[in-house]
Amino acid sequence: MNRPARIVVSAIFLCLSITTLTSFAFETYSVASTEVVLFRDGVAEVRQILNVNETLVSISLPLLSSSVTSVLVLDQNMAPLSYEIVSQNISVVTLGATQVTLEYATSDLTKKEGRVWTFVVSMPYEAKVTLPEQAEVIYLSDLPSSIVAIENRTVLALTPGLWEVGYVLQLTPSWTPPPTASPSPTSTPPPTNPLSGAGLATGYVALAAAGAAIILFGLLLVRRRGIDASSSELRPEDKEVLRYLATRGGKVLESELRQKLLLPRTSAWRQVRRLERMGYVRVVKEGTQNAIELVRRGWKPFP
Repeated sequence: MNRPARIVVSAIFLCLSITTLTSFAFETYSVASTEVVLFRDGVAEVRQILNVNETLVSISLPLLSSSVTSVLVLDQNMAPLSYEIVSQNISVVTLGATQVTLEYATSDLTKKEGRVWTFVVSMPYEAKVTLPEQAEVIYLSDLPSSIVAIENRTVLALTPGLWEVGYVLQLTPSWTPPPTASPSPTSTPPPTNPLSGAGLATGYVALAAAGAAIILFGLLLVRRRGIDASSSELRPEDKEVLRYLATRGGKVLESELRQKLLLPRTSAWRQVRRLERMGYVRVVKEGTQNAIELVRRGWKPFP
């Protein structure tokens, strides 16, 4: 190969190398997966996994809503990352991370009219959307890539674009007592004299039963004047969090709560999010930290 040819080959190789490096430099992240889980109260939980260019200091990506709560950002080692939300975008300080997990909740993606719920979203990515339990789809703005049922939940695979999904929630059927057998016409019992001994005994039994019911109802009212920590919706670890909040005046920093209960960050945050969805607590931002505030001030830590 003569000298001019070598120069041309070297120039082409140099151009290809510069193009490759430039493309790598501008590829800040790629979305590995996006999942949206809808609950019966209209809250949507979003979870995304991003593959990140480790040479970058930070990345910025759009959120599905401008109003989000319970934000959690972790790297590949499940260590928390700093972030800032401006309008409908979140900037994450990655500091050499290769993978980022982003979780948040929002109520702005759903609306309800009568019995019909509507999920509306401008989806920038391919995503899987899980509808609430026993939800029946009645409208789709377009045909999803797939529709599957997993444990009484419908899962839709959506492509990027504007989507609208209408659904209704099936009501749990109420229990109806079985009909009692009517007495045979040929065996009609004779009328009972209310002043007879049997009638008086029956009356005393009825009065005693009514009195017992009134006493039981009164006890239940006394028991429920505060929010009962023995409610079936609360787990033992939930009660422990609420008791600690009650002893601290109803408000603590998330870091203090984790240290007190000796919980990992992710476990503590998921527990707080569960209590927030049930309406027991709310998460407020105080500077760069999250504070957990007791919403139901009347809660009493029953044994």
